[in-house]
Order: sequence, then C-alpha cells, then structure tokens
Amino acid sequence: MNILQNFIFPDYNPLAPADMYFRGNDAGVFLRNESCLQCKKYGQYTFDTYFNGFMLNAWSGRAKIDSLHATLHGKGAFQIQFILVRHSDYALTEKAENHTRRIILTQQVTLTETGVSFPLDSALAWQDGILYLAITALEEDALFYGGAYWTDTAPRNPVKLGMVITHFNRKNYILPAIARISRRILGNAQWAEKIALIVVDNSQNISAEEAGLAHVIPNKNLGGSGGFTRGLLYLQDAGDFTHCLFMDDDASCEIESILRSYVLLQYVQESRFAIAGALLQENHPSILHEKGAVYRHTLNHGLHRGLDIREKANVIASEISEMAANFGAWWFFAFSIRDVEVYPYPFFVRGDDILFGISNHFNILTLSGIACWGDDFAIKENPLTRYLGLRSTLVCSMLLGDVSWPHLSLTCLRWFAASALSHNYASTEALLLALDDVCQGPDTFLQDMSAARVREKIAPLAAQEKMTPVRCEDIGAQFVGMHESRWRKLCRLLTLNGLLLPSFLLKDDIVWQRKGFRASFREIFRFKRVYYEYESGHVGYLAHYDRKRFFTLLFRLLGMLLRNAPRYRQLRQEYRTRFPAMTSRSFWQTVYADDDKTQG
Repeated sequence: MNILQNFIFPDYNPLAPADMYFRGNDAGVFLRNESCLQCKKYGQYTFDTYFNGFMLNAWSGRAKIDSLHATLHGKGAFQIQFILVRHSDYALTEKAENHTRRIILTQQVTLTETGVSFPLDSALAWQDGILYLAITALEEDALFYGGAYWTDTAPRNPVKLGMVITHFNRKNYILPAIARISRRILGNAQWAEKIALIVVDNSQNISAEEAGLAHVIPNKNLGGSGGFTRGLLYLQDAGDFTHCLFMDDDASCEIESILRSYVLLQYVQESRFAIAGALLQENHPSILHEKGAVYRHTLNHGLHRGLDIREKANVIASEISEMAANFGAWWFFAFSIRDVEVYPYPFFVRGDDILFGISNHFNILTLSGIACWGDDFAIKENPLTRYLGLRSTLVCSMLLGDVSWPHLSLTCLRWFAASALSHNYASTEALLLALDDVCQGPDTFLQDMSAARVREKIAPLAAQEKMTPVRCEDIGAQFVGMHESRWRKLCRLLTLNGLLLPSFLLKDDIVWQRKGFRASFREIFRFKRVYYEYESGHVGYLAHYDRKRFFTLLFRLLGMLLRNAPRYRQLRQEYRTRFPAMTSRSFWQTVYADDDKTQG
C-alpha cells in the first residue's frame, strides 16, 4: 500500500472554514480534539473540497499510476459513494449541480477503526476531473475518522527531500514551524530518513536548542536569493538529496501539503517537473491569492486570483487554466536538484523566483490541497518593496524577452502613476531610485548584495509611509462610494485625477482607503488627504496631496527615460552577457567561500 493522499480535517489554520475540507449542512458535528466527524442518522458529508478532492489530472494524467484504492476508517454503518466530475464536463457556472456526475462506486458498509478498503481503478480511465467521497450515516452518532487514497503501483523515483527555509529575525514564526515539522515529520519514523529541514539563518540568532531536529546554517544576510541558494548548495554538497522544497519561514501550510508533494515527486516522471504551492490569504483563508503564476512582457499574472475555494465550482475552476504557470513563488516550490542549471540571481528579494523558474524551464504543476497561507502583499507595500519590485521587473524584462525601451518606459510610467496619483510620493521617489540603479548595470547588484546601501537610501522615504496605530474614526476619515457619472470620470481623466484643478475646487477633508498597491482614483478624486489603513491591525498613515512634488518627480522620471534611451541596447546586452556568470554555481560558491571555511 503506497499512500497518495490522506483525508484531512482542519489542523493548521483555526480560521480556515470547514468547507475547505468537508461539506455537511447539519449532518453532524466535527470533533476537533478527536479529529473526526460525528454524524446524525442520514446525515451526509461530501469531500468535493479544496483539501480532500482527489485530482485526476495529477494522479491519472501525469503520475500514471496503475491502480487506485481508498481505505476509510470509522465506527458505524454508512453508505459510501465515490463520485467523479470531469473538467471537460464542467461549465463555468455557480451551480455545481450542473456538472455531470459519474458514480464510480456505491456501497453500504460498517466502517471500523482498522479500515475498510474500496477499489477505484475505474476512475483512472479518466485523466482529468475531481474524484470525491460522499458518506451518509445509516445510524445515529456514527463516527468518520478519515482515510486515504492509495495505489499498488510502486514509486517510480527515489526521493530524499530537503526543505529549505530562509529566516531573518522572525523567531516567533520560525520556531513554531520547526517544532511542528519536527513533531509531524522529522521525528516520525516513517519520514525521518526521507525528509530533512534546512533553516538558513540570515540573522544568525537561532540557538542549537531552538533548532531541534532541523539543520540550521548561520548565514550572512543576502536576502531570500542568497538564503535559498545557500540551502540549495548544502543539499547538493550533502550528496544524498534528490529534491528541494523552498518554503516561507512560518511554513504556514497543512503538513499534508508537504507529504503530498513528496509523493507526487515519487511518481511523476516528467522532465524538469516542479510543484508550485498556491497562496491563500491569511486574513481571508479561503481566498486564493495565486495558484501558479505567469510572467510575460513586464507583467506578473497570478492565476486564479480572488477565487473563493469554499465553493464547489471554484475548486474545479482552480484546476483549469488557459495559461500554464512558468514560475513558482518561493513560499512553496519543489523541484529536482539535478534540473537546476541556472541559480538564483542576486536580487536580494523580489524577482529571484521568476528568473529561477523560467530560466530552468520547469514544467510546473499546481494542485488543490498543496497550498499555504500568507499575508496580503498589498498590505506590505512601502517604498522599499516598490523599489525592489520595479528593479526586478526591469531586469527580468531585459533578460527574458526582447522588450523595447518604449515598453519599459511605459512600465515605469505605469508604476509611477499607481504611486504618485495615490499621493504616495515617497514610494514614487523609490521607483526613481530603482530605475537609476538598474541603469548603472549589473554591478549595482554585486556591489550591494546585502542591500545595505539600498535600505539606507530608502529609510528616510520609508519613514514617510510608516503605519502607526491611528484609527480612521479618530481622524474623521470619510468613506466614499465607487459610483460616478460619465462627466465626473471625464473630468478626472482630463485633470490627472484632480492634479490640474485649481486649489479652491479641492476638498481639505480626509478620505479613507484600504492599504494596497494603489488608491481607488475615483474615490480619492479632489481630496487633499488620504488615510491608508490596514484594518485588521488598526494601523495606517496619512498621505497628502502635493502638486509640486508630483510634477517634480514626473519631470525627473521623464528626464531619466530620455537620457537612458540611447544606451538601452548596450545596457540590455550587458545584463544578458553577465547573466550566466551571476547565476552560476561557482559564483555562489565564491560568495560563501569564507563562510564555509569559518564553519568548517
């Protein structure tokens, strides 16, 4: 018996809705401490959910298993059904009952704690769709403990997985993650020899006692780029690791997501196969931020963004995409070590995952049930992240395609407008610094791999948009609706959202905005002050309209674009010529040579 996927109940995230795991209206009660369902007589639960649906596009379509079974554990009499809904039968409707359902198996059984098994080989005739379980209790207080899908097919690939987490001064996140992974995986005899945890400690403050069963590497702070590369080099030098999993420092996922990834790596034999975990919003745990991503022509497009995967229809919709992901973000990205030919670019952070994924030509799978939770990136936006974001966008664009200077100029203007028209002038100045640094050539990255100079330059700007504990009701911020007439919209467009209006037509009041990448321009129109708030944290900052500063920054940007236009081809060629050396194994070995001698 080779387990492919366990049924799971809510474990890691107490705020995650139950219908991400199972559905059952008044069918019984979930006993969290016992991790089981206590069912009323004739109560029905279905598992056509994000975490418990069995996705045939992965297991039948890509893994090529020869048999499929399920074993269920419980106590009491149940009617058991296994049901298949194919992607090709699926129409994008809100009503899941419109899907064509195929009953694979129906059986009345008495479940036991030791388990009852069911043959499901016939489901493998289909290479797409979701296979799911439906149970109906035939007696009062019947208990369902869960179970697993499994196969007789032997694993096709030997796998020893090294999980690499990069940490910098977030011990309140990393230490619970180490403890949880140690308890569930590293200290579990079934997995202890198959999976290891490598923590690259960029802040060098994790003690041996705190490390527990993890292997901690004290490291100089070269950001995520340097930290993840250091972990990858360690796995390569160890000699017995076959695969690597990059993860965020809080490992904010169900442990089952890690185990499912491990098993997939055992069975899928595609060249350059990789797994990209989805990101769910921490504040809205059922909303997808991204399930795979596509980078193309200066734009990063997160797939399936905004889907609420509590909905049956959206679980299937998230498995269907017209575009294939061409990179995976490093909050959860698993790959074969032998497939790495291009190492991370020394960005410090931002953009390294894009270049790594695309340059190594990974064939990326995203799969429901392999995901983690994370903060909304819009909340984290500040002058430093704006700087890093535009800097990496410009470099990636020069390295990955024949993007013209006019195209890059439009990209800069688009980023400029998002910040400047939101009255976030400090972020706007940071964008100009990013453009200037990129135009200095690739040496700018080599001379400041720790980003110390960058952070020093940005610090005064960051202070201008620092969020502090101020509530909008305390400062009298107004809430404005989104509706507007055609004439008002035309006026906004003709006046650069009010920048060209005379001062007497502007309002001296404060308008409220949710903290994000930019303001709603129609909502802040004619307001001189904008209060940006992160609602969950009850913190925010006040941004002030400044016409003079806007146009000063705009003319500076236009001047920079005009000055650098004649040398763009030379600049792009310099980045491309230096790229192989700056993303080589020998480059990073040289970077860490002194550290290795010290630790040796």
